[in-house]
Amino acid sequence: MRSPPLALLLGLWAVLAVVPGVIADLAFSLNADLDIGGGTFLVWIVGYLAQLGVFMAVTRRATGTNTVGWIVASVLPWVCDWTVPAARWAIAPCAAVALATAWWIQRRVSRHGDLEQHGVPATGEVLEVVKPRLMNIVINNVYIKRTLRLRVNRSDGTPPYEVRYHGTFMIGDIPDVGTRLSLRIDPKDPKHFATVDEDADAPAHEG
Repeated sequence: MRSPPLALLLGLWAVLAVVPGVIADLAFSLNADLDIGGGTFLVWIVGYLAQLGVFMAVTRRATGTNTVGWIVASVLPWVCDWTVPAARWAIAPCAAVALATAWWIQRRVSRHGDLEQHGVPATGEVLEVVKPRLMNIVINNVYIKRTLRLRVNRSDGTPPYEVRYHGTFMIGDIPDVGTRLSLRIDPKDPKHFATVDEDADAPAHEG
């Protein structure tokens, strides 16, 4: 059985993120004396879990989905649930945020696919591992964010140049100085690139 297209999953997620708040608004419109009770909370909780499940399916298909997407999926539904029944105009900004997030993820995936198919093969040699000045950002107690300064050597004869790569790595598996990463470079934008042949369990990243 074929998996649904990513665009369909993203559309479904955007709807599920907003609809529970709209349902509550319609219920309050039909009965002005209705209080927020168990039924309303049940709709909100079911809707929240449903959109979160769909978003998890999106992340399995969408390489490069980062913390911003997870923050939106975690916070936006509750914002819609509480603001839309109180102010109907809030439907528009909530829907706009959901659709913008879905478009952003779809665009990242499309660009990553273009890089894999049409990008110029290159090697990025780690010149420096830049540690954060304030605090480490750890994701799911498994991944940690680091910035790498790379010297890019392209296969098309372009002179070497330096870029910065903001990546997420498994704790204990951060590249050392001298490590070489396989890259695909956007032929139209030398600063835009993606890593290839990464660990299948780790998020893929673009620079």
